Amino acid sequence: MDRQPDPLELWCAQHAVLVSLCPTLRKFLVRWSALCEEPEFRARCVPIASRVATAAVDEALEARRSYRIVDWALRGVASTWFTLAGLDDLATALRERAPITCAEDLIGLAELVAEARASVTASLLVHERGARYEVGTLTATVSRVGRESGWFAAWAVGNMALADRQDASRVSGVWFDAWCAVADAVRIVFLADADADAIARGLAACQASGLALLDEVAALRRREGPARAAPPTRMTRITRAARHAHVLKVAERVHRAALGNTGGSAGLVRRA
Repeated sequence: MDRQPDPLELWCAQHAVLVSLCPTLRKFLVRWSALCEEPEFRARCVPIASRVATAAVDEALEARRSYRIVDWALRGVASTWFTLAGLDDLATALRERAPITCAEDLIGLAELVAEARASVTASLLVHERGARYEVGTLTATVSRVGRESGWFAAWAVGNMALADRQDASRVSGVWFDAWCAVADAVRIVFLADADADAIARGLAACQASGLALLDEVAALRRREGPARAAPPTRMTRITRAARHAHVLKVAERVHRAALGNTGGSAGLVRRA
């Protein structure tokens, strides 16, 4: 079965135009929309695709966008689920931390995140006593939250931006502890949810804030004066010409697929 075109590919094909693509924003939007099984969510991504496709691109902007997305996941998404699980103190502690703007800020969360993981696990043990539930349903719910809340997509962005660092293992450790804490918080919500609506409310909150963030960071423009150098990524290491050729190939393929068997021209209007 053929893969469904993502919102960014659809926008490029429908408008018959090739534009410069920001690797960070593309990774986040495409991965999230692919992981989310709700057609309504994918439809909400399409209008944002035009702003992602035309976003300014340079290494400094890549760094700023990457850390904004990482910060949204570690402080925003996590605190949403902590609040729904009744762990307001943990949620407040995360929200009150300074925004993550560099790898050092992320690593600086290690102690707080580890403590949060231990606290959430202890709370989960209390909720599990005497509880009756279907293990498969609970496992599927946790996986669904990881996919549809944008957490997994945000981690893909963080991994792309930070994987080449010498302290990448420490960064991964923070992400692992954070996800364990979020997953256990989701389990608490699942077990304590009398009206079966809390999971849906949590996903709706995460999706709304995540799409708003995506729209906001797509609008970022270059700062005046020297800017912080972006961490090297696989996309920024290749040449501009190679990236342009890659995007052209993808856009041509999607455009032909969109035309189907109509016999129309598959040519694109190219923009350097």
